[in-house]
Order: sequence, then C-alpha cells, then structure tokens
Amino acid sequence: MRGSSLISWNIIKHHIDIDVVESRLGLTIDNSGDEDVCSCPLPTHDGDDVNPSFAINRDKLVFNCFKCGVGGSIPTLVMMILCVWKRLSLIPVLGVMCCTYLMTSLGWTNWFRFFIWMVAGFIVYFFYSYTHSKLHIREQEAA
Repeated sequence: MRGSSLISWNIIKHHIDIDVVESRLGLTIDNSGDEDVCSCPLPTHDGDDVNPSFAINRDKLVFNCFKCGVGGSIPTLVMMILCVWKRLSLIPVLGVMCCTYLMTSLGWTNWFRFFIWMVAGFIVYFFYSYTHSKLHIREQEAA
C-alpha cells in the first residue's frame, strides 16, 4: 500500500455543501424523504419533465436521472452542468477530473516535493518577469 494520502477523494466529496450546489445550479428541490427530487437539469434529458425524475441522495452524495439514465457523484454533476453553461469542452474537463482524482492518492512526500518545486518556479517566474517586463524597461529608460 502506498503512503498515507494528504487529500482523500471522500474528504473532497463530503466537504461539498449540497444546498449550495442545488441553489447555484438553480434546481427547484422537493425534499421527499431521503432524496432531493427535481426536474432534470442535464442536457441529455429529452422533452419536458412533468414528473420530477432527477434525484440527489444526500447520504451517498450521488445523483440519478431515472428518465435519461444519467447518474454519478456530485462533483461529476457540477462539471457536467458547467460544461454546458460555460460552453466548456468536455475533454479538458474530464482530464482535470481524472488528474484531480489521481492526485488525491498521492502521499505527503509527493505533495511536499510539489510545493517546493512550485515555490521555486514562482520565484524564477516573478524575478524573470520583473526584470524583463516592458514596464520595468520603460522605468529604467526614463530614469
């Protein structure tokens, strides 16, 4: 087994506030029992949704549309809807989701190395951009 993980996918999932997700996505929720039920907001849904077919299970943090057959976790729902609303391409979004999932299984030593190299990269980037920026060159010429 690998080293202990700094971030867990389950921790990320359980820090999602379902009420905030539902309000931001504009879902009109009917709280009936264990699941929140509403009309399906997904672009794969065909026709009018007279009877609400979209359900969000708060305990398991999953969603399911019984009419169009689409289901998954809440982060997947957010990414699917953002792809349509923000007109994002699905391929890069899926890449980000896969990389985020893989990064959650990294041990603390990998995260430590990542942050060290990130700090080194930022230092090089900012010093290089400061000395080579057009504004800095104009200030030197004016002085």
